[in-house]
Amino acid sequence: MDGTVDKELDYNHAVRLAESVWWVGHYLLDDPLQCHVYLIEAGDQSVLIDPGSKLTFDKTLEKIEEIIPFDRIKYFVAHHQDPDITGSFQQIDELVTRKDAVILSHWRTNALLKHLALGLPLNCVEEMDWKLDLPGRQLQFVFTPYLHFAGAFTTFDKKTGVLFSSDLYGGFTEGWSLFAESGDYFESMRLFHEHYMPSKEILRHTIKKFQQLPLTMIAPQHGSIISRELIEPITEELRNLDCGIFLKARRTSDLYKLSDFSRFHRTSLEILTTKRDFREIKEAFTQNIKRLIPLKCISFYIKEPDGRISKLAEKENSGEVGARDILLNSSMIGLTQKAWQKKYGQHFFLLDRNVLIIPLFSSETKKVLSLSVLELEKGIAMDEELADVIDEIVLPLSVAVEREVILGKVTMEKNKFYEQAIRDRLTGLYTRVYMEEAVTRLMKIHDRNESSAFAVIMFDLDHFKRVNDLYGHIAGDEVLSKAAEVITECTRGEDINVRYGGEEFASFIVTSNCQTVVAIAERVRTKIEKMRIRFGNQTLQITVSGGVAFRKQKESLENVLKRADMALYHAKEKSRNSIQIHSLEEREQNEWKR
Repeated sequence: MDGTVDKELDYNHAVRLAESVWWVGHYLLDDPLQCHVYLIEAGDQSVLIDPGSKLTFDKTLEKIEEIIPFDRIKYFVAHHQDPDITGSFQQIDELVTRKDAVILSHWRTNALLKHLALGLPLNCVEEMDWKLDLPGRQLQFVFTPYLHFAGAFTTFDKKTGVLFSSDLYGGFTEGWSLFAESGDYFESMRLFHEHYMPSKEILRHTIKKFQQLPLTMIAPQHGSIISRELIEPITEELRNLDCGIFLKARRTSDLYKLSDFSRFHRTSLEILTTKRDFREIKEAFTQNIKRLIPLKCISFYIKEPDGRISKLAEKENSGEVGARDILLNSSMIGLTQKAWQKKYGQHFFLLDRNVLIIPLFSSETKKVLSLSVLELEKGIAMDEELADVIDEIVLPLSVAVEREVILGKVTMEKNKFYEQAIRDRLTGLYTRVYMEEAVTRLMKIHDRNESSAFAVIMFDLDHFKRVNDLYGHIAGDEVLSKAAEVITECTRGEDINVRYGGEEFASFIVTSNCQTVVAIAERVRTKIEKMRIRFGNQTLQITVSGGVAFRKQKESLENVLKRADMALYHAKEKSRNSIQIHSLEEREQNEWKR
């Protein structure tokens, strides 16, 4: 089967999805969580998957009998025990006349289903070696633990390539849409998975299993059916989704608000890692914050060395202060967190219901570095909901402002000592002193949201000592300089490249795609291998080895550097002129892959 379907169909009747595979569910008016039932036609061994609730089963029964008599169904598969699947079992129990009919589920589900006191026996799929042989086809049961239930599983029809995915790939839908029309369906899936699935790690564990199956269609219990051409893009979105958003709840448990906060942090991380011009950053944050509150514009006030209060990164600073800015006097900036709390009683205040004043504290001194002024389109109440929003936006704004202030100081001071401190004189790359300062800020953002990959690549020139021994240190310096040029050319403006020591370099990469990091490392290796350096009458050729490590949230800089160095050591030990990756993926700890 190619996984394509005719979408111009009458949903008041059974819908054929693939060879002997049918949708026999029913649309429940005004229910955003539509529940689907599927039938696999296999003679007198037919299978009904997730039979449904009392609310819809009469209509499901009508659709079944359009195709086969009900007594042809031998197997009733329950992917979990919730009533939207099992609510119809007592009705089914009364309808079944054949003695060999059976309910199939995981033992964790069956331990609960026994309390329904059904006449139908309960068989465990794990005791069936996770498969069911039918005439002309085999069903494979795929264990999906903790999604959303410890004993959850899905069913894969090997003959047609259809995956009956239970809650996975499900979504909240407004109106009736049996088939996903485009990749936009993922937005319906987002909120459902963010709150229903426990974590990204558990979700990725199962997605890996699905990616090994020759899928032509995904038929979830909720939401819309996904055809072949949409499986890969929607799966890629799903594997990068942050789940378990209730764990991030502070004062609110509202799903939509928590989802908005999660999206805000993902976008904030992207803004901070892809943009450098502060005016662009400010505009991007304005649009991002508008998802949370009715923001009109935002300004940041700092204290100049001469004591004046000015707007950060404005094209013109006349020194004039508007009527609403009278409170922005110099005594506010420089207060410690404790002093601010004592003086103002809260971590923000609201003027005239439509101007928010939020202090942004320095991560180093813990004092007010800047005052952010948020002008609103309309008045809002100063309540817990607003406090939740402030809690979410403070850190990204603080990082953006602190980074801009530091960059501003670098531009203003431009003294020789500072330049020498952050730039290696020979290669032009950053020094280790600057590395610790800059990378620590990026790590703080990464700790709040793991949507983007954060990686370290360690490079080491192979047999560099021979260059110095044979041609002298001047030739060695030329080789180091050329290698640094290659690293700069192969990385991006937002990446941080460091001369780590001697002939060793480090690149810090933030991206949404792990493959980008490996591609950068391989590009550097290839270009250096092809590089020829003229020195006097000699032509020098060198190679480089590299080690890659992807940072986990909360992991220290020291530890991720250590793992990258371990990967580099392995590359050197193995063959040189190669890239090795240190992986912390499940069941791959301490393994190496090229």
